[in-house]
Amino acid sequence: MDASLNPHVDWLVEKAEGFARHVVTTLRARDRENRSGSSKDQGKPKDPAADFGKSQIENLLAAINHMASLNELKLFVRYQMGRKGSEKGWKKVGDRFLSILDEIQKKDLGEAAKTAERDPHFELVKRFLLYWKWEHTYLTGNESGDGRTQDNNRKGGAR
Repeated sequence: MDASLNPHVDWLVEKAEGFARHVVTTLRARDRENRSGSSKDQGKPKDPAADFGKSQIENLLAAINHMASLNELKLFVRYQMGRKGSEKGWKKVGDRFLSILDEIQKKDLGEAAKTAERDPHFELVKRFLLYWKWEHTYLTGNESGDGRTQDNNRKGGAR
């Protein structure tokens, strides 16, 4: 990443952590609502947050490499939100994701924007997606037996 984009890293990490928590809590709450009236689950239920995050983040990281504009990425996410079956994922979290893309797109990148071959906002989005992936993996893969996320490594500002 261009060194001139470094001042935005902490902001991106905060956004990614917040979005990852939003995705996990929103999708798990939705799943609990759907299962609350059903009979006993057979076997261990699938985690809708884990399933959504892994595949969608990889799809976005792959797609962004073939796009010429962040508006294309926004259109792709709106397409995902409109697809059948998206009520389990993108319909619940897509608007928040799009608002983060808007915030990234509005960032003043100074000289980096003037000298780059490709819109440097793409680099910020890639970083955001990578940070989201890391936090998502932490949240969905680091649970105690009672379903609560362990918070052992979240002391102060340390990462």
